[in-house]
Amino acid sequence: MKERVGCDTTILKNKSLLYYQFDCDSIWLTLENISGNKKVIDNMDPELYRLGYYLTKEFQRSLLFRHSCLGSAPCEYDLIDKETGKLIKEFGKLIYNADDSLSNFIVYFSDDSFSFITLHYIDTDKKYKIKILTEQFNGIEIHAEQQFERPKIENNLVTLLYRYKLKYEEKDWSVDRIIIDLSKYPN
Repeated sequence: MKERVGCDTTILKNKSLLYYQFDCDSIWLTLENISGNKKVIDNMDPELYRLGYYLTKEFQRSLLFRHSCLGSAPCEYDLIDKETGKLIKEFGKLIYNADDSLSNFIVYFSDDSFSFITLHYIDTDKKYKIKILTEQFNGIEIHAEQQFERPKIENNLVTLLYRYKLKYEEKDWSVDRIIIDLSKYPN
């Protein structure tokens, strides 16, 4: 089990501790706050460990975890309160998960119609719905979130490059981009 489970403790900015523990029957992820209160935020069978929670990003008051990463499907994401360990929000799949040190926002489809994406600043909980071209995200061959490349963030502009097919029969993927001017969407 030691080879499979990270035994290091992560010390969060608020001095809380995040660590895995295990026994023969299960693996669990514990959040221990500075007062010594412990909350198990994920518990899994050892065989399903790779589907469990992995810390993606620490925000001021919360932690973003990825989980349920199954081969060809994109991961799911949950936001957890980093003081109490309670679930704040289940996001499902994300277009951008803020896994770099420069950003404090995530991007995801606003609903199943793929007509809008949401720019969501986690620390302030400000959300902006941005209209996009729906027909380019029809789920041909891959999940809509997987159509996006890693975003480029430069000069207050977020460029989301994506590929798409309008018909299954098309041989090549077309490429387009969504540009978000962050100055129009203040934190």
